[in-house]
Amino acid sequence: MGSKRCYSFPNEEEIQNLVENEEEECEVLLDSDSEDEGDLQAKCQSLHSEDESDDGVASDLPSAWVWGDFQENNIPEKNPFSGKCGPSVDIANVLESFTNIFDRDLIEKIVLETNRYACNYLQSNTLFSRSRLNYWKAVDVGEVYVYLGLIMLMGIVRKPTIRSYFSRNPLLETEIFSRMMSQDRFESISKFLHLVDNSQIVNYNGNKKLFKIQPVIDYLKNKFETIYSPKENVVADESLWKGGLPFRQYIPLKSSKLGIKTLELCESETGYLWSFVVYSGADSTFSLTDTPDGLQTSELVIKLVEPLFGKGYCLWMKNYYNSPDLAKF
Repeated sequence: MGSKRCYSFPNEEEIQNLVENEEEECEVLLDSDSEDEGDLQAKCQSLHSEDESDDGVASDLPSAWVWGDFQENNIPEKNPFSGKCGPSVDIANVLESFTNIFDRDLIEKIVLETNRYACNYLQSNTLFSRSRLNYWKAVDVGEVYVYLGLIMLMGIVRKPTIRSYFSRNPLLETEIFSRMMSQDRFESISKFLHLVDNSQIVNYNGNKKLFKIQPVIDYLKNKFETIYSPKENVVADESLWKGGLPFRQYIPLKSSKLGIKTLELCESETGYLWSFVVYSGADSTFSLTDTPDGLQTSELVIKLVEPLFGKGYCLWMKNYYNSPDLAKF
């Protein structure tokens, strides 16, 4: 059996000796002629930088910010809430809710780009004689709606493979799938599904990682903000979506630890997703140049809440995204 190790915390006398030793070390360095005096003073100051703050945050603050005791008379006055909350369109049922977001303009864009990509692929590739792609025909608006409906249903009816959804085995069969579309047709649409013209990447000025989905991201973001206005309390936080893209993130404190990271602005009461930003890595840009503290986290928050400025909204977020400069902004 191994022996137990006992650890003890230093007492006040030992702590005082450590501080005095550090001061002596600084004095010895300052007496040396081998280095510039200004550099040596900087080294001495760095020795105490960790002692001046409990968690390293205070050392990063500008000199204008000094922590002090809380004073009740320092609580800023909150602007009265003046926003109009609730849906901006009349929605009678779930289907109308879906078609208000995924409207005909978006579906026609998907139809156009899917057929374009399929045509280019079939012209530039030689297929095997038994390939299902030999029977390809152009998709239309109705078929894309059916395809999206089946994709959503797969999130409710969970099965291990695509093939199992279209199985005619009485033990496995879910009739709605094979009745709405054949397995070959579903897999063909999945192969050719496109949201943007690939040839336009040379003219694209945004983040190349998001090129193939950026038009739909912008479209949905605009839809979410247009059809509903949130109530007074909103919250900003990140979320992870399953996906195998190279810019996926690992967040150990999340239940789903690995995925595509988005920062989202939601209504606190209902959880309605009002706005979002897809984080594609350290090279992400958000078209902001005058953030109060120069932090990317502040850029993200301002990007989300900027349309709500001046209406008295109350923003909730965790400390990771907040800062004194951002709170004062």
